[in-house]
Amino acid sequence: MSGFTTQSLSASTWPDFAALVERHARGALLPDRSHLFNASLAGNVRRAIDFHEGARLDVPALKALVLAAVAANQPPIRGKSSRPAP
Repeated sequence: MSGFTTQSLSASTWPDFAALVERHARGALLPDRSHLFNASLAGNVRRAIDFHEGARLDVPALKALVLAAVAANQPPIRGKSSRPAP
């Protein structure tokens, strides 16, 4: 499929926290209006959200982020871009 690139949103656990990581070959593209991403911000291909025990979780913002990742991974409709809106 020409022009189709995969956005990756993966989860991992560590002894002190859990992480949700966004990766994209052309750069971290998901909109983050709620500023959920709080780790690995120096690069432009990867960003992460570290979840620490007891921290408040913005569930609606996280749900919107996951839905944006799903939408970014859908095959493009002919003539439309696969990039999410800024």
